[in-house]
Amino acid sequence: MRYQTYYHDWYAGSGAPCQVMDLRGAAQMSPTTWIICGGMNENQDVTNRTFLLSYHPITGSINSQNKSTIYVANRLIYCDEVIEKVELFDLNGKLIEIIDTSSLMISTKTTGIYILKVKTPTYSTSLKVVLDK
Repeated sequence: MRYQTYYHDWYAGSGAPCQVMDLRGAAQMSPTTWIICGGMNENQDVTNRTFLLSYHPITGSINSQNKSTIYVANRLIYCDEVIEKVELFDLNGKLIEIIDTSSLMISTKTTGIYILKVKTPTYSTSLKVVLDK
């Protein structure tokens, strides 16, 4: 189960770790945490289990469903569309690098979690990127 910030709603998705149906209660504890409780298990057994759901305020709100395939491997960006512009940001929103669209290689050597903003002729998207050695 995950919270979709665009729709301000929960989405059960597939392969969810908590298999609760027919929820009896949900409460927002903070801007990034909720508690869900009660309902029925996957075999329609009544349950009183409680789950604490949370997401990171920056990376948790990034929509990972892109219109095309975009991924990063060994600091090289792959996309099945023409890329017009690529920017790399840290989690504080600071621009780290404007990536050359002819090479699509991330040149920063610092490891960590970043936000990659990609612009194609038809849309713009952002995705979380983990850079390691």
